[in-house]
Amino acid sequence: MKRLFVKIATPLCIIWLLLCGHLSFAQSLNFKNYTGEDVLPSSNVYAAFQDSKGFMWFGTDQGVSRYDGYAFSNYAVSDGLPDKEVFDFFEDTQGRVWFLTMNGKVGYYRDGNFVNASIDSTLRPLDSKSYISMMGEDKKGNIWISTVKDGLICYRRDGKINRLFQDNDFGNIHGLYFKQKDHNMYLLTQRGVYSLAVNDDCDSVVANVFHDVGKKIEDHRKFQINDWYPKFLPVSEDEIIYKDYFKLYRTDLSKNTFSIPYTVGSSKSIYSLAQDGGNVWIGTSHGALLYDRVENKVLRQVLNKSMITDVMKDVEGNYWFTTYGDGIYFCTSLEMFCYTSENGLVADKVTCLAKDSANRIWVGYGRGKEDYVGGAISYIEKNKVVRVTLSDKAYFNKLTTRSIEFNEGNHWVATTQGVFKLQGARRDALITFGRGVAQYGDDLWYGTGEYISRIPMSRFYSQSVDVHKTYLDTDKPIWFKDTVSYRRLGKLKNFYKDKQQRLWISTDLELLRYYRDTVKVLSDDERWRLTVAVNDIQILLNGTVVLATNGEGIVFLKNDNIVGSIREDQGLSSNICNAICVDSDGILWVATNNGLNKIKGYPDSTAVDYMNVYDGILSNQVSDVLVSGDTVWVATSKGLNFFNKHWIDKKKMSPRVYIESLTVRGVPVQRSSQDLVFEYRENDVSIKYTGLLFNNGEPLIFRYKLHDSDPWRFTKSTSVYLPELPPDDYEFIVSARGRSGHWSRAATINFEITRPFWQSAWFIAAIIIGVIAVISLAVYWSFKQQKKEIQRQHRVTISELRSLRAQMNPHFLFNALNSIQGVLLKQSVEVTQDYLGKFGKLMRTILDHADKSSISIKEELDSITNYLEIEQLRANQFQYHIEIDPSLDIYNREIPAMIIQPFVENAIWHGFAHKTDDNQLTIKFTNGLDDETFIEIIDNGIGRKKAQSLRSSKHKSKGIQLVRERIEILNYKAQHKISLAFIDLEDADGNHPGTKVVISIPS
Repeated sequence: MKRLFVKIATPLCIIWLLLCGHLSFAQSLNFKNYTGEDVLPSSNVYAAFQDSKGFMWFGTDQGVSRYDGYAFSNYAVSDGLPDKEVFDFFEDTQGRVWFLTMNGKVGYYRDGNFVNASIDSTLRPLDSKSYISMMGEDKKGNIWISTVKDGLICYRRDGKINRLFQDNDFGNIHGLYFKQKDHNMYLLTQRGVYSLAVNDDCDSVVANVFHDVGKKIEDHRKFQINDWYPKFLPVSEDEIIYKDYFKLYRTDLSKNTFSIPYTVGSSKSIYSLAQDGGNVWIGTSHGALLYDRVENKVLRQVLNKSMITDVMKDVEGNYWFTTYGDGIYFCTSLEMFCYTSENGLVADKVTCLAKDSANRIWVGYGRGKEDYVGGAISYIEKNKVVRVTLSDKAYFNKLTTRSIEFNEGNHWVATTQGVFKLQGARRDALITFGRGVAQYGDDLWYGTGEYISRIPMSRFYSQSVDVHKTYLDTDKPIWFKDTVSYRRLGKLKNFYKDKQQRLWISTDLELLRYYRDTVKVLSDDERWRLTVAVNDIQILLNGTVVLATNGEGIVFLKNDNIVGSIREDQGLSSNICNAICVDSDGILWVATNNGLNKIKGYPDSTAVDYMNVYDGILSNQVSDVLVSGDTVWVATSKGLNFFNKHWIDKKKMSPRVYIESLTVRGVPVQRSSQDLVFEYRENDVSIKYTGLLFNNGEPLIFRYKLHDSDPWRFTKSTSVYLPELPPDDYEFIVSARGRSGHWSRAATINFEITRPFWQSAWFIAAIIIGVIAVISLAVYWSFKQQKKEIQRQHRVTISELRSLRAQMNPHFLFNALNSIQGVLLKQSVEVTQDYLGKFGKLMRTILDHADKSSISIKEELDSITNYLEIEQLRANQFQYHIEIDPSLDIYNREIPAMIIQPFVENAIWHGFAHKTDDNQLTIKFTNGLDDETFIEIIDNGIGRKKAQSLRSSKHKSKGIQLVRERIEILNYKAQHKISLAFIDLEDADGNHPGTKVVISIPS
């Protein structure tokens, strides 16, 4: 934003001002002080400035400081400042904050970076050998720099630089000003005010003397503008004010007039000027003066013990006073006044307030850190504090005032050391202890630590009271006998008399109402829901009873029933309410342990506002509140505040939110106008933001989200960490809410986290195509395997059928039938029947085993034995032996069906065919080490080689070939495979008398 004030500051004046004394004025505003001992680079502060974003800048003799409402960030030459001494600031239309330095070197700040000549070499020609007195910008965007002794510099928008008046024609140049109407430039110089006409290239200037100080002042020696370094303050389009040591000067550009409207006197020295609406702040060696330039008078004096170097009013209406030596003073308003012990109060801790018939405000005190001495109260009349001593006895020196009561000309004061009756100059100490007092009817009611008592007023009029005693000898408290059954009611909180002449009594245990000798205990009602004490009672204009509770906020009663409440979740600053007051407009003022609240519009349109230390209240610990006319008086633990009750209705601003930085995996990212794009690995993001609101008094509430459609997330932190964000387009949106309750305009930043290549569209498409291809290949392979399996099963079936056919060899059948015929003709019928039985049994066994893939060894043995016996009947020319390993479980161990018969048949038909004697066939079953079954078929026939030579060339042994195919099929996909081996037996002469077949079958 543009500067609200233009100050007049003279760095060389500081040395002279340090030599002057200080005048003391009563301070009536509450200030927060920031110094170099805690937050600033130095307590010697030259200038205050608010930039267009709302950040506050402060120039000191040790660098600059920027304040965001949370913390001061300090910067020095090592951070990029052109000089450690910065006397002023200027912001151009590009958002660059320029620093006016003592050494004449130029630099600026923009977007979180400091830029000087060492960083940007184009700035080096702007450096001067003299103090920079002022900077400005013309309508074309050219930057003009005035120096005290090195002329005028133009930094053109195109980057070119022109220097003017280096010949020191004007003497010292103290400032420049662009008039909006004619866009002329005005210079305040050692020799007067000049109007400059500048050409388009800014390299030629026509200077016209507008005001020659020598022609306007008869005694030139009395006009000390030539001896000091004044700058001027444009207070309107045509009016300029400037100063020297002790005087203000005014120039009217439209009328060409010159005057000296105001002189501060020789006891003060003018150090700076700043505008505040139509008024002017004059910073002096002894405080700041608010000067009414129309009425030509001083309206207010503040900070009379400090040297004021600048005054700044920010956009929220807060005031910043910079000083040389005392740092910065911050004040939220000039409408909040205060009294403290420095202004005449007996003590800073104020406990209670009251108003008498003369509209005087009475003040009671408590024992605070200062441990004040003196049993006294005070009243305020015509802005003066008057002390009223209750007793000069040491016993009363450290009493705490509980309440002050006015009734029918009597003045009662309840304290921790007794109840006092004030009458003129007389002070009577009546009762030993009193937490509160009320004159009701013909009695004086008071509360102690345990009881509520009353004493007839006639006692005080008829009894001679000795003020040196602290109690009445005749004091006989009258208890509430019949109604409360002599019970103790607890510590008194308050008395309250309503318009119906009912006396309300609240204690830490009960809430009672007394009327016509009848006491009603409201807290005994079964509908009573309060569990905390009632600290104060008031009644609204509509008759609603209002209770200030000690933990449940404000409670409203109608017909003795609770009908509503206002608590913290409805805007109340605290549920602990110490006192309440209803003003003439029906507005409820609530004193809490966390500031002052204003409630209006109950119950139809309830609105709750609050005030705290950031509004100028001396302390958030508010013990009492009183409204007298339009003035609200606030009793706090650090003094007494008062203000106009309509002032609190001023507009409260929403914060201004800015995103300050973004870091990815701990690395700061340079922001630009374009959206930010990060790789998928760069997904740990931290975003820092700030909400500018200087008088909020408590941390702002922030809300943020990552997409416009997302729900809000809430936090009080000024940064957010977003770890492991998935790839997506993000729009980080953040806004803030302050005491106004309204959400600010959102700040946003867009960024994208790209997807890894395996999540990209082309890669996903390729994966889909690849998956389809793999699935297709898998399906094709599966179909192919299924086809192979079907073929294998088919082959197995065929093999088994062939095996069946092989075992049912037509020759065998033919020969067997011939043998049966021969036996039938040659032998008895019994032998023939036995032969036929064996033959039928063999046929049945072959058919039974045809559909089985494996059978037990016992079944195979039965089948092969039956076969061998038939072969012996057919041709009785061989003997056979079957040997079985005892460790072999022939009943449970299984082998492929019909696997032995082809080899046995081959030995009989081919091995023994050409051998007539001693034909032996041996079949062995043995158990292997790994539970495999070994089958050996051994014959002593003619051998395979000789049998092959004798066999017909057209004959093919299909039985063994079928066994081989079966073994190949059974071994398919089998982990342990069946093996088949043929061994030609050999004798000592090298002949081959027989063959051995070895079959290994895994378990």
